[in-house]
Amino acid sequence: MRLLVVCLFFLAGALIGVARGEHRHALLIGNGKYPKAELVTPANDIRTIGDALKRRGFVVTQLEDLTAEKMRTAFDAFARTVPTRGTALIYFSGYALPNRNDGDPNADNSLLPIDGNPAHASTVNGSQTGVVQLLNRLVTDSGSARNILIVDGCVRHPARTAVTPTGLAKMAAKLPADSRVIFAAPMGEVIAPSTEGISPLAKKLTADLMSPKPLAAILDGISLTQESTLTDLADLAAPASQAISPPANFQAGSKAGDEWVNAEGMVFCWCPPGKFTMGSPADEPGRDDDDIPVEVAIPQGFWMSKYEFTRSELKALTKQAGMYLSTGDHRLYPLNKFRADFPATLLAKLNETAPAGWQYMLPSETEWEYAARAGTTTAYYFGNDGSELGKHGNFADRTLRESTSVGEVGKTMKTPPFMGDRQAGLFTYAHKTWSDGVANMALVGSYPPNPWGLHDMCGNMAELTSTPYHAQRTPPEKFDARSGWVCKGGSWISTASSCRSAARGQFTFLARENQTENYLGLRFILKRK
Repeated sequence: MRLLVVCLFFLAGALIGVARGEHRHALLIGNGKYPKAELVTPANDIRTIGDALKRRGFVVTQLEDLTAEKMRTAFDAFARTVPTRGTALIYFSGYALPNRNDGDPNADNSLLPIDGNPAHASTVNGSQTGVVQLLNRLVTDSGSARNILIVDGCVRHPARTAVTPTGLAKMAAKLPADSRVIFAAPMGEVIAPSTEGISPLAKKLTADLMSPKPLAAILDGISLTQESTLTDLADLAAPASQAISPPANFQAGSKAGDEWVNAEGMVFCWCPPGKFTMGSPADEPGRDDDDIPVEVAIPQGFWMSKYEFTRSELKALTKQAGMYLSTGDHRLYPLNKFRADFPATLLAKLNETAPAGWQYMLPSETEWEYAARAGTTTAYYFGNDGSELGKHGNFADRTLRESTSVGEVGKTMKTPPFMGDRQAGLFTYAHKTWSDGVANMALVGSYPPNPWGLHDMCGNMAELTSTPYHAQRTPPEKFDARSGWVCKGGSWISTASSCRSAARGQFTFLARENQTENYLGLRFILKRK
């Protein structure tokens, strides 16, 4: 039996940016009823675009004529509902104005609420509806993988004076990561307000959305005036994922891979009833002695979270930023540093809003392996060839071996420790040739899913189960803290064989009162009581 624990200090790392079937949510705001400056098209714009986005698989929220307070509330509520690794698209039709004076290093452009005062930049800024401000809300409060803001508000407000800038200001404020802003007109220019129908940009966007044109191409071509920290929208080529029901109208799944999203934005995949052989055959490469084959029946289907539990999900659930609970600072890094009592704390919070007759839990070892296999009988869900693992998961590969990572200790050490023939960290055991492209842990969903839609079932974070560890699979009469718990899937510091579906890790929280590990993560299930 191979223990999962290899060493104590590890560092988090990079993103490789491959996603499949993400959920897409859109917030459309049409502000037209401005005092003494009414606009005709905003209400029509958002209705027309909303219908087109729904045909593209977006979940759409449409709001009209919002005050500053209601705009901020709408953005906050929207951020909380964007599913993990989802796409957040915001379209605004109304007036947009510079909120800083020329030359200000924080110059931004604000989406004007209907109670906003357009006379001075300082009062516009007071609405707190600047482009960068609103995108930062998404970055900090949602689990989105990409945020797109379309500003169809390049019409001059009649209250603007001759000395105020014409059109929108070139943005000096730093655009947050994973964001793109699209403007209807070049900076410093204005367009004439439409007197009927819909705006020119809304007309073009709607026509493109109703055509076969790929979504990424539509967004790239809708306007030449764009600012972006999103370098690639290729992920949008796949059709959007669809939840089978909204959070308030919960349903059990009907087929493997059905998806449901809870109120915290956590995505779950349906695992149907069935039978399988847990463990591995005697001739499976990399097999351990404790991979004992057992015939298992799963009489009831259950929901399993599509991704490992993330920092953004922690914040949505507990309002904690979770800095001390996760290596790395991106919202889509998996939670990976927690003590023995923390899973129960999270589950208690989750179960406050669990659907009637259902309960959130840690998966048992049996449930975890059943979901990981997803109907397959091979060593990995993608087959028996371990050399293919780099395409499917994050493990101890050549990228890690050749890195200078020394784990978390590297943050404070001036000189890495000497390990064997080179100063290259603690990972000389990692594979010499196979590569997954990431040195340390990856953002959740960076690799393709298994056949039931579950990501990172091979590597990245080893995942804690509710099953006490025993080499012979004999349930103990009394839990032995020295034996600990079964953890499954392997991690970014695990060898390829430890990422097999049948592999069993052993984790104990003993002697860890004052230290934490950054290779153990969580994944929850939702099952009938």
